[in-house]
Amino acid sequence: MSFSVLLENKYSDIMYSYMPGSSTFLGGAGIIITSDSQYHDELFEYIKVIIDDKYPYFSELNSAVTPFENIHGKDCLSNQTSKKMLCNSLLTSNGTYPYYYYNDKMKIIYLSHISVGSERGISFTTDSSFDYDSTLKLLLNKKFKCDDKADIKMNTITYYDESKIKIPINETNSLIVKQFDNNNNKHQTNNMICSIYDEALKNAKPYQFPYSTFSEISNFEFNAPVSVLLAHLYYNYYETDKNTFEDIVNECCDYMDYSLKPSCKNYDKKKYNITDCIENLNTRTITFLNCIPENNKIYKAECSYIPYKNEKGIILQICLISSLILNLIYLTIILIYRNEKCINMGGLQFLLGLIISSIILNISIFFWIGKQKKFKCILKFWTIIIGMTGFISSYSIKAQIIISLYNNLVKSTIIKKVNNNNYKSYILYIIFSIVQLFLLTFWTFTQKGVETKQKYLEDVGYYDYTYCSLGNETLLIIIFGFDYILLVLSIILAYRGRQIPSAYNESKKIFITSLISFLLLTLCYVSMVLTMKKDFIIFGIALFVIITSLIIVSVFVISKLLVIFNINIQSNVSVVVLNKDDNMDNIDRIPSLFLTR
Repeated sequence: MSFSVLLENKYSDIMYSYMPGSSTFLGGAGIIITSDSQYHDELFEYIKVIIDDKYPYFSELNSAVTPFENIHGKDCLSNQTSKKMLCNSLLTSNGTYPYYYYNDKMKIIYLSHISVGSERGISFTTDSSFDYDSTLKLLLNKKFKCDDKADIKMNTITYYDESKIKIPINETNSLIVKQFDNNNNKHQTNNMICSIYDEALKNAKPYQFPYSTFSEISNFEFNAPVSVLLAHLYYNYYETDKNTFEDIVNECCDYMDYSLKPSCKNYDKKKYNITDCIENLNTRTITFLNCIPENNKIYKAECSYIPYKNEKGIILQICLISSLILNLIYLTIILIYRNEKCINMGGLQFLLGLIISSIILNISIFFWIGKQKKFKCILKFWTIIIGMTGFISSYSIKAQIIISLYNNLVKSTIIKKVNNNNYKSYILYIIFSIVQLFLLTFWTFTQKGVETKQKYLEDVGYYDYTYCSLGNETLLIIIFGFDYILLVLSIILAYRGRQIPSAYNESKKIFITSLISFLLLTLCYVSMVLTMKKDFIIFGIALFVIITSLIIVSVFVISKLLVIFNINIQSNVSVVVLNKDDNMDNIDRIPSLFLTR
């Protein structure tokens, strides 16, 4: 038991006190004094301080338990009594009681205990059978209440001595009356209780330590570490087994520590260690240092990231590698057959931008897995933004070119001029990209790497976990806002192409993929701003990003690969190459359009 409260202001001679043991419901803490104990004199001086009435140690360490009442000694030390309080206490029970007084001879009167306002008081019984002195007859119609002094004018009485009250007769004289012993009055006043406490304390004897000090002693008796130690020594256990003498002694000490530790249930001052992430289990084990969990329950906290060796991490890595391989295959084939007519009709730059953006977006998933580090946190955000911006810009430009070419072709305008105008559509996306890169660079300097927060775990308390710093959150919102603007523009452009004949189906694909990308971008933003993410949430978002980006690329690329490898699946192509001399009247028979040569 340690008192670290500074007491020098009130108790200048006591500044700090330490006492071994543990305070409990039964015997409090304990001290053992043997013939081998050091500093006997000092120890007894210490005990004198502990039990001294003027210090709070005795009253705070132990409850004085008597057969009558449970009360802290400190309450009695601070009990301030006055004549008025004692008078109220004496008259606390309602009823009519006999009193006596001496005036040459003993005379008996009957007084009624009554309430007078908020105080207790008396009145004389007016029964005609009672013979009162002529002096007392003047008081029959009056009520007196308790106060610190007796006053006939104020109609007040006061406490005089044990079971005695002082009643004023006139301005100069008073009558002292004493109550007969009354066994019906069972109410114990604070003064009575403290009197019992004082008497009980004088006769009290301390419990022998440690038999009644704390409940953990039963665990100590059950485990019997000392008996086990003596048995090992008696049978020379350390000579016949691999354990050394030091190991046996340490085992005994461990048993003692375990036996004397309290239960963690309803224990507020828990101390514990929490391990690093166990990757295959995706958990952190919590070990209590100063208490024992109920039923030896094992407490675990979830890791704040998806480990590489966990099943979710392994699934993500397999899906990620598969997606990257497919994207690289797409990219290789597109580059090899870049001069093919179907590749030109599909738009070489569009296909390359789409595949490269998908690869960058997939690479960002690598930084979602494993323990957070500053460079991973920064690269994760950069690759997400660059990948999403490239994705959105690719099919936004594609939609704008398709709609522009179709509208101008129908109006029989000069397509070469249209081709020149289409390059102007790149300017908006280039400006957006430059601004985003500038903001990304500025945001990187505000990013603090890996930060630490606390999370509450039931029955344990708060523990620390790490997460990627969000840096300047305003910049974060603005950067994502640019992508949302591009998405809205892409959706509007694709929607404008809804009246294009079904043969020209690229705009419809772009409209659908733009809507999907809206959800994709939102999930990426959520994965960034959530500091403490459940592993299944981040796992689901990452898996959705991988699969969705691969599907979007495949939708635009596979149709071109079927044409390249002469696989006969009937489908409409997006564009055709027209010569300037082609008849515009045959436009309805042309399945698609792109650029003129």
